[in-house]
Amino acid sequence: MTLTFNPSVVNVVTGVAGVFDSDSSLDYSNVSDGVMRVTGVKFGTDLTGDMTIATVTLEAVGTSGSCELGLFAELSNKTGGAVPPTTNNGTFTISTTLFDTISVTPAGPLTKNVTETQTFTAVCYNGSTEVTGITVEWASSNMNAGTIDSSGVFTTKANGTTYITATAQGVTSNAVSVTVNADNLIDRYDTDDDGVISKDEAITAISDYFEDKISKEDALEIIMAYFG
Repeated sequence: MTLTFNPSVVNVVTGVAGVFDSDSSLDYSNVSDGVMRVTGVKFGTDLTGDMTIATVTLEAVGTSGSCELGLFAELSNKTGGAVPPTTNNGTFTISTTLFDTISVTPAGPLTKNVTETQTFTAVCYNGSTEVTGITVEWASSNMNAGTIDSSGVFTTKANGTTYITATAQGVTSNAVSVTVNADNLIDRYDTDDDGVISKDEAITAISDYFEDKISKEDALEIIMAYFG
C-alpha cells in the first residue's frame, strides 16, 4: 500500500500495522517527500472481505491548506499471481476557523458609575466545545464613555452608553451594553469638602485626564471651577 500526500499541508505521525501484524513493514523513509509505504504478508485460506492493512495517524502542518490524499493498494496471491490493484483518493483540509462564536461575560446590560471598572471575559467556542489559546481584541464603541484594555478591563470615563465586543479571526462576540452614570464632578474632586476646588484638586483632575481616567471636558470643568 502506498499513501501519498503534500508534506507542506499534512504529516504522518504514526502508523500501526493491521491484519499483517508482525509480518508487516511500515516504511517512513520517504515521508518527508509525501510518500509512505506499507508491505506485509498474511497467510490464510479465506482472505475475502475487508482487511485493515494499516492505520495511519496524520497531523496538520500550519494553520491552513488542503491537499489530496492518494491511496494505492497492490496485492498478490501466494503463487505470485497479481490481484487487480485498487486506488482511492481523499482530501485533507485544515480549517482556517477553529471556532465559530465568542461569548463575552458578563453579558449585561450593565450600569456603572464614573471611576468604576469592570473586567470582561471572552470565551471562544466551536459549536458547544470551548476553544482555548485564542487572543481577542477588545473594543468600546463609545470611548468617551469608557475604554477597555487588552486584558478586558473596562474603565469608565464620562456619562454615556457604550457597547463592548471581542473579536478574533473575523469572529465578533455579542455586544455588551454599558451605561455610565457621571457623578457630580465638583463633589468628586472636592476632597476636603470645603465647597471649592483647590489648586491641588485641579491638578489631580488634570493628572486623571492624562492618565485617561476622565474626559477632556470633565478636566476642563474642574479647571474652570478652580479659576472661578
